[in-house]
Amino acid sequence: MKPLSLDLVISGRVPSYMTAVSARKTVRKTLAALGLRSAILGLAFLSEEKMAEKNKKYRKLNRPTDVLSFAYPVSKKILSGDILICPAYASKQAKERSIPVGQEMKRLLVHGLLHLAGMDHAKEKEAVKMFGLQEKIVKSI
Repeated sequence: MKPLSLDLVISGRVPSYMTAVSARKTVRKTLAALGLRSAILGLAFLSEEKMAEKNKKYRKLNRPTDVLSFAYPVSKKILSGDILICPAYASKQAKERSIPVGQEMKRLLVHGLLHLAGMDHAKEKEAVKMFGLQEKIVKSI
């Protein structure tokens, strides 16, 4: 199932291992898994320094992180919001996990999209559901 509408604005220095084409494919696969047919999204790639600033401002954590999501609900049928990804942080995580950086970037984009859809991993039961769906989507890409 392809979304009827996908508005995706990408900003920041786009890493070679997460092209606009792969980002769109990842978003489409995630929307299909969620049963959604429309999205209005912003995707920004930030340095570790900028990501640390955002993390401190919005989560009160004075350190960089891999991904942040900000939902802007329009309707239940349209996924909307901004996702911030730190490629340098993702690269370190990929190395630790012995996986390609591109795969980790897709995982972070899916993770951010699931947060925009209202999923969370604060509680064990929620985490099992969210991470299970996340990995299913990543494997399908």
